[in-house]
Amino acid sequence: MLTVAAALANWQLNEAAGARTMVDSSGNALNGTIGTHVQTGIALSGGGTGYRFPYIRPNTPPADPEHLVVVPHNTRLNPGSGNFAVEFRMRTTHSFGNIIQKGQAGSKGGYFKFQQPSGKVSACSGARWAAARPRPGRRSGSTTATGTRSGASARPRA
Repeated sequence: MLTVAAALANWQLNEAAGARTMVDSSGNALNGTIGTHVQTGIALSGGGTGYRFPYIRPNTPPADPEHLVVVPHNTRLNPGSGNFAVEFRMRTTHSFGNIIQKGQAGSKGGYFKFQQPSGKVSACSGARWAAARPRPGRRSGSTTATGTRSGASARPRA
């Protein structure tokens, strides 16, 4: 079992409408830049505040960097070959696309990625993919997914 003494980064995605900085509440200042096409300060139906990423057709050039939230490279976020965990909660009406990605295959320091082809969340760490089953989140209509890696195996829990 993976145990974590403290989160390296904690992004609540609860910034006010019009915000352009995603604040890391862990105290490690791993803040991100919110693209101008991402809507912030959205009231969620189950309570709270979140972001909305307006729908764009996947795999349709040109890429839209303003449709992203980007955290600048920091080696502390590299998964390397050690243990790590990523957890997020989301709700979507579309069943395709990348959700979270750090690096690319072959990147120095390692990489990880969560995606949802055909509406099924899957996770990759290194060359290992694992499929996940969505499980209801704490808020109505949301899905919570957790990906962990202990040693060389990727294990998503959704």
